Amino acid sequence: ADDDFFVLGGNSLLAGRMIALLKQQKNINLNLTLLFRYPVLRDLAAAIMQVDKSELISASSLVVALKQGVNDDSQQQSPLFIFHPAGGHVQTYTELVASLPPENTVYGIQSPQLMDLSLVPDSVDEFAKLYVKALQSVQPKGPYRLLGWSFGAWLAIAVTNQLEASGQTVEWLGIVDARADAHRAKLNLPEFPIVARYLACLDNETRELLLDKYRLELGSLEADLQQVQTEERDDIAFEYLSDLLAILTTLINRDSGTSEMHYMQMKLFMKCHLLMQSHRLQPVSVPMAVWWATGTLTDREYQLGAKENEWQDYGSVSISILSGDHQSIIRDPLLTNEIANSLGVIS
Repeated sequence: ADDDFFVLGGNSLLAGRMIALLKQQKNINLNLTLLFRYPVLRDLAAAIMQVDKSELISASSLVVALKQGVNDDSQQQSPLFIFHPAGGHVQTYTELVASLPPENTVYGIQSPQLMDLSLVPDSVDEFAKLYVKALQSVQPKGPYRLLGWSFGAWLAIAVTNQLEASGQTVEWLGIVDARADAHRAKLNLPEFPIVARYLACLDNETRELLLDKYRLELGSLEADLQQVQTEERDDIAFEYLSDLLAILTTLINRDSGTSEMHYMQMKLFMKCHLLMQSHRLQPVSVPMAVWWATGTLTDREYQLGAKENEWQDYGSVSISILSGDHQSIIRDPLLTNEIANSLGVIS
């Protein structure tokens, strides 16, 4: 009862399975956010008995304490706020946070989309407005320290814009492997003009495996989608690709969950991709510490690589390039060390 779900090896996909079993066997409706906030099973059980929806969607409920810093009052530092990627939760940062120096207090900001997609704000700026309230429920005034990986970087930038506009100080802003130039990120798949927007929601490895092993099936999906109304396409594409992914991950011996979990994840990623396409990035005053993975900067058969200076259009930047890809960089000990050193300079 005192074991931590994630310390025992749990992840978002296993969490989804557990939630489905609780619903099926115990008729308990559990939201992913609650599990991420209370990973210790005893705490989770207590929370299930008390929680209601109005509490779940309050701004403060989106804040997850990831690490409590250990230091005396004379060395007290501003906490680091980390913003979720497109998947909505902050467990991706577990290894990074655990390896930061003991004096660093870290909070994660999670998305209301983990509870209900209908609760997701309609724009990146609306996300930012909600998240400013969330972080100020913990730290009412600056200076603030913010970090985001992937879509989380766009959230960190938008939150910085709103904090700076209100007269607050952001003293540190970290951007990890996030593209600023959405045009270069588009997939070049002329034979799949509709399917391409769904494939864009997948990581490079999974996307290339699908294109290699299931090109005929993707062609059939493209033909089907061309015959239906635009508003009907998402559910058809998500269901079709979810089934393919469930088969694919079995073939390559990767335990990545059921087709239902793939369906949910693609819906979350698609929502965030659409928000990014309609959002206009704005410059910030605080210098940005930018990290790139070599794989993200490399041109691929179906996609141009990012340019390492993309963020220079939005302010002063320092750039570091680490070996690896978009998925591996966030777990790279070198990234953790460089973030710790960068934070240490301003302490």
